[in-house]
Amino acid sequence: MKYLKYIVLSLCLFKLLTGCEQDLDVYSGGSSIYFSMEDDDTLTYSWGIVDSDVEEAVLNLRVNLFGKVTDYPRKFTIRVFTEFPDSVRAEEGVHYKEFPLEYEMPPMADHVDIPITLLRDKDQDVSYFEIFLEENEEFDFGYMRWMQPEDSLGNLLTPYMYDEHRVIKQDEKFPKPSWWGTMEDYVGEWSEVKGITMCDVMEIDRKMFQLPLDSDGALTYAKVRFISIQMAEYFYYNPTLDENGVEIEMGEMAYY
Repeated sequence: MKYLKYIVLSLCLFKLLTGCEQDLDVYSGGSSIYFSMEDDDTLTYSWGIVDSDVEEAVLNLRVNLFGKVTDYPRKFTIRVFTEFPDSVRAEEGVHYKEFPLEYEMPPMADHVDIPITLLRDKDQDVSYFEIFLEENEEFDFGYMRWMQPEDSLGNLLTPYMYDEHRVIKQDEKFPKPSWWGTMEDYVGEWSEVKGITMCDVMEIDRKMFQLPLDSDGALTYAKVRFISIQMAEYFYYNPTLDENGVEIEMGEMAYY
């Protein structure tokens, strides 16, 4: 009887193992590449929040793999598109450094980064260029988001692939900090030129300038009051026009 139990148990175990093997769904399709879905199709780098003496920055574009990894490297290529209006067109050597057009998906990896070195051009407020992935024998666009655009009347336009390209936009925008309104009696009316000048004259890190007051690594309320008083004196002896051609002044409390 004990021997019979062992036979039944062995048969059940064999059936369980073979059943698992038959039900296992093994992916056997091709391999696709696409830009990271964590990003929008337009990536904006705002030089305005970077200190004035910084002239270069590296932007990493992540290319992901859908499908099996391999134990050998696989090549893919990209192309650069710069056919934008002259006033906003990015130029190689002016707005970005030359970079390779061929890359490799490393062995046993499911992603690779494409480093793009951006160059600051203070004479052009906004610039654009675009990078496209290209299909080849190793990689297709089988795994890709598609966008369905609409016109102003709600009519559907031609759908397009969303993750085989990335538009890279550079600008000099310096956003108004969230705390500005609460300190307006000291700092006065906001302007980009005023904010940038405050950072440059008082040697304030521009990213720190944007943080909520009294948060980790940020300015304090007392520090902003001190800066405002110092800048009121600076603008008195160094008259400065803002982006609208208006002479900059600090808030009323900065003069007491």
